[in-house]
Amino acid sequence: MANPMRILIVDDNFITRKMLSRLLEPFGVCDVAENGMIAQEAFQLALYDQQPYRLVCLDIRMPGLDGTQVLENLREMERKHGIPLGPTACKILMVTGVDDRKIVFDSFRKNCDGYIMKPIGKDQLVEQLKSLDLL
Repeated sequence: MANPMRILIVDDNFITRKMLSRLLEPFGVCDVAENGMIAQEAFQLALYDQQPYRLVCLDIRMPGLDGTQVLENLREMERKHGIPLGPTACKILMVTGVDDRKIVFDSFRKNCDGYIMKPIGKDQLVEQLKSLDLL
């Protein structure tokens, strides 16, 4: 793989981070963050290094900063680096076990690219990646 896709997995649950890493490893290089603050630091560093993430899988319910707050902050970081929404922006996939329409709509209003419910299956994840033109 000449230029592997960079992937950031953000979830406070170790098992979910591990499972997503295993599912996504065939498609790129996975980094993990256990909370929103670490995710933001990793994302910012990737932008500064000019090696941005192409995909972020972002849990919504986390202690401290929740996923929707992190989503807003990541989009703001991209904006400050001159990366507009669209094909060159990172694809941000919200991941949650909570089926709440208000949270779903809020996530899309804050410019997420997709939404996937836990437990996550390989086929479901691959379909999402294809719909985001990552595969």
